[in-house]
Amino acid sequence: MNIKLLDNIVSVALLLAGGGILFAAIGYEYMPDSVPGPGFFPFWVGLLLVGCVICDLVGRFRRRELVTDRIGGAEIARVGAIVAVFGAMCLAAEHVGLVIPTAAMMVLAGFIMAERPITPRFIGKLLAVTAATIAVGYYVFAHLLGVPLA
Repeated sequence: MNIKLLDNIVSVALLLAGGGILFAAIGYEYMPDSVPGPGFFPFWVGLLLVGCVICDLVGRFRRRELVTDRIGGAEIARVGAIVAVFGAMCLAAEHVGLVIPTAAMMVLAGFIMAERPITPRFIGKLLAVTAATIAVGYYVFAHLLGVPLA
């Protein structure tokens, strides 16, 4: 399949998904009793998804990319591996919470998508970004938003 066509198909699908998530979030409470309600997370996910897709589309149309490459087997395998890792994270999070599965997903996704050979410097950066993301997320949810995490 042509990359440009696939980009457009994925962009439309993500735009529809983000819009659907935003539409669904309207039916849920956003911040009842000064804590995030069931509509808080879907609202921001939908808004970010729509915003990112719009930025991507604007950027692609402004650059007028002439992408003619085809997607190879290695790229398809990487996407499949990322989807599998994300699915495993979702299943594990139900049993052990989000901290450990999210950290594991970030590290595994980094290794899957990394250019070869993987260097010690890359590993250090990957672990630092993972640790910082987990720390910031924990702080935001536990302290700023008051979400009970235990």
